[in-house]
Amino acid sequence: MDKKEISEIKKQFKLENNSVIRIASCHVSQDGCSIQPPTEFLRLTEDSESRYLALFCKALSGKIGNTLFNMEFPPKDGAEDALYRLRDGHLKEQAYVEEFFGMVANSYQCDEDYTVILAYGCYDAPSADPFEYILCCMCPVRPSKPGLSYDSQNASLKIRDKELWVSPPADAFLYPAFNDRKEDLHGLLYFSKKGAQEEFLRRLVGKNRPLSEKEEREWISGTLADITDGACTFTQVRAVQELAEEWMGEDGARQVGKKELEYMLEEAGFSEEQVDAFDQEYDRKCAGTSLSLSSLADENAVVVKTGGLHIKAENGTDIQTKTVDGRLCIVIPVGTGIAEVNGMACKLG
Repeated sequence: MDKKEISEIKKQFKLENNSVIRIASCHVSQDGCSIQPPTEFLRLTEDSESRYLALFCKALSGKIGNTLFNMEFPPKDGAEDALYRLRDGHLKEQAYVEEFFGMVANSYQCDEDYTVILAYGCYDAPSADPFEYILCCMCPVRPSKPGLSYDSQNASLKIRDKELWVSPPADAFLYPAFNDRKEDLHGLLYFSKKGAQEEFLRRLVGKNRPLSEKEEREWISGTLADITDGACTFTQVRAVQELAEEWMGEDGARQVGKKELEYMLEEAGFSEEQVDAFDQEYDRKCAGTSLSLSSLADENAVVVKTGGLHIKAENGTDIQTKTVDGRLCIVIPVGTGIAEVNGMACKLG
């Protein structure tokens, strides 16, 4: 799903456009799980509907590759069959609902109590077939702080006991995916704010989710440090990033695979042994996936941090390292020689 398709579905989680038909929930704690039977959504009060819909909107929030991940089921694996039955049962088949909640309770890892909210809906998409879907949210449950509250009816203060509050989802998914404005039964959209839920995703999709851009950046940085024994140079890093910037600018490419990364490392001056070592790490961590160019470079700027120094320059700026008077320095062309220091104009030199 692209940004436009996600936005189209997200708009259905508004009172005026609501497409949710039925919901069910399950509270999971150390004592086990407690299932609330399916409820017709339109039987809820308007205030309750609004609060549920707000949670559902959160499940489709964020940036693709950061908190939102398009995932496909492995071919001929059959992992999607359970979700297909659940969706086509419209949450009316209690056995399917209980089976699903049991799978979540046995595989989803959370350090606190959480509530699983499952919704079935149907979106009558303009100029397209109706889109039937299920949306599932895993929401941490956290206690509020006891204190005093104001009772407006009696115009008095009263003691407020500790209550359990359902937080926005930490993980969620939409099935099926809404690709090319139609259902894609072999894909889903996964939302994640924290680390990967490996066991849960193995049971749900048959594989782990892709790395986020932040995780990709950390993995690439760590791997380059490992294969060079910590001797990866400024020149090598900038060479890789400049290639990424060039590719992003040429055709809007956003993903690269192992072959493209090999080429980038070779062009940046990494040795054959270092490239081979990178390949092995790639196969171990990212086999069968591609990485985002934006995890290698910023599309608009280059940022250098060292010690207490923080430099941000436009892409294309010729940043170099040189030894001046026996000290290693970062050298940046200053153009006209006119600058601002803490907001005050001055002439350099």
